[in-house]
Amino acid sequence: MSDYKFQVLKTIEALEEIESILYTRMLNLAAEGELKEISDAFEVGDVVPFKYEDLKNIQDPNVNLLMNIFNDVVNAKEKFENLFPDTSAI
Repeated sequence: MSDYKFQVLKTIEALEEIESILYTRMLNLAAEGELKEISDAFEVGDVVPFKYEDLKNIQDPNVNLLMNIFNDVVNAKEKFENLFPDTSAI
């Protein structure tokens, strides 16, 4: 594997981590904001079944800002993945 390809794969790995962090932050903001009523129906430690689709109608500008960044990260990751489609991330 070339050094360049290795760096692309490490970049994909980093973008996946960023994607996960952003998704968690979006869910947590929404769960304490507009989706608090739903979130409060669950006990501490329960897994609340929110999905990305649940966030699309959120009006909170902070959640929307994170969604825009999240979408940019997903798009960038896909472009990097297309550079070497035969290889998955490390």
